[in-house]
Parts: sequence; structure tokens; C-alpha cells
Amino acid sequence: MVEHDSLRKYLRELIKEHDSKVARTAIETLLKIHRNILYNDHDNRYRIMKYENKSFQEKIWSILPARQFMKKSGWISAQDRLVFTCDERLVEIIEILLEFRSFVLPHEHEWVKDNKFEGKSEEQLREEQLRRKAVIEREKEIAEFQRDKKEREDIAKKVKAEIKADRSKREQFQGCIPKHGKRI
Repeated sequence: MVEHDSLRKYLRELIKEHDSKVARTAIETLLKIHRNILYNDHDNRYRIMKYENKSFQEKIWSILPARQFMKKSGWISAQDRLVFTCDERLVEIIEILLEFRSFVLPHEHEWVKDNKFEGKSEEQLREEQLRRKAVIEREKEIAEFQRDKKEREDIAKKVKAEIKADRSKREQFQGCIPKHGKRI
């Protein structure tokens, strides 16, 4: 059974004892490992981590709090590998990792452009700017359309008022007989 307080304790230790880059990388890697199990529940190879895996050694197993987190979250040692055995708590483990991932923000001196980019790429920023320009243009078009519509409605009202006034005048003169004796 997963003990949430213990898992949180190990993640707090990870964040406290290591710089943000190491902590963030470890949490991201743990998250990726557990998500792979969740998304590929039919494939057992995602449930097994070999100790000799260099990336796993560097990012997780060499860091004591990360190793403790894995053991406490349901990973057991079997020969030369770790095996995940706690499927019923997998979603809870992922939620805890997501919660702590947001606590680890990089310090400027720890991250460089070549490392991990946390913001939007230049292309995303350019697309966002183009979308904003398109929205502004669309708003201008809508405003122009609204002005044009209002102007047309005003003209239509004036024309209707003139027609109504003409009808009213005709009705007044319809019953009148002019001096020459003919009806209008």
C-alpha cells in the first residue's frame, strides 16, 4: 500500500537536498516512468527497470530520495532489476509527482538554453503573436461592420419615416376636392 505522507516526504527531501535541475529531472523521470506504466498497462516491459540502465542510474537510482520514493511507491527488487507491483495506486502516485513537479522551478544559474526549455518556443510565440494580430484585425472588421450596420439601419429608419409621412399626406389629400373639380 502506498503511504502518501512518505512519498511526499521523499520528494520534499529531493527538492531540499538537490539543486532544482537535478530535482526537476528526477521528478520528470519518475513521472514518465509511472505514466508509461499507466498508458501501456498491457506491456510489462514498462513495469521493469534494469539497474544497469545508465539514464535510470544517473537520474533516479543515484539519488537517495528518488530511490526511496520508488521503493515506497511499489517497486521491488528482483534479481538485477526493479519491478512495479502497485497498480491500484498508480494514479495517486502520478498525482503526487505532478503536485511536486510544480514546486521545482529552476534558478537562473542552474538552467541554460541548451538544457530544458520551460517556456514557449520562438515558433509558439510567433504563432501567438500572429493569432493576436488576427484577433485585433477581426475585432476591427467587426467594429467596422457594426458601424456600417448602424448607419444602414439609421438610413432605413429615415426612409421608413419619409414613406410614412408621404402616406400620411396622401391620406389627408385623398378626400379633398381641388378647385378645378377633380379628385386627387
